[in-house]
Amino acid sequence: NFTGDGTVTVAAAQAVNSNANAAGITNGTGTTSRGTVTFAGASAVSGTVGAAGAGLLKAINADGAATTVAFAGNTFAATLNFGGDGTVTTSDNNLTGAVTTSIINTGTLTSGTSTITGQIGTAALPIKTINCTTPKTTTLANDAYAQTLYVVGTGTILQQGNFTGALAFANAAGTLKVSDGKNI
Repeated sequence: NFTGDGTVTVAAAQAVNSNANAAGITNGTGTTSRGTVTFAGASAVSGTVGAAGAGLLKAINADGAATTVAFAGNTFAATLNFGGDGTVTTSDNNLTGAVTTSIINTGTLTSGTSTITGQIGTAALPIKTINCTTPKTTTLANDAYAQTLYVVGTGTILQQGNFTGALAFANAAGTLKVSDGKNI
């Protein structure tokens, strides 16, 4: 529980159980967007990270290259940033916040039945890949910029904002639904 605007670095190959603390990993300052968690490599994170409103973390950094940070609970942060070419998975949980990268075409976001609320990447710094796993439905509630938007198997992506990048489907059973007035 952050009581100030500090930073916690999680070493590679560490499991983080935010269920072990009643408050979990959250911003307890009473002011939104405080506290940064940096993952130096692969980690499995159980439980909720951050909270809506004043419990929103400032940032989550996934800095390990060729490693995976797996979130097994809803995640709330103003920004989830890729500092290395690794993977973040949300399983069947939601991610509240923007997804960014420090290096063009770096970072893979893999989701199941999830909603990603914030913008993903930017025109100048798109992430590498957005994956939707089979047979899940991923909702991208904002604009998304990625080298590739990839629908695996019978997965479905609900694109509620504009998308810039290439589309790829693992087979003909995948679905991409784009909201009215949005562009791909």
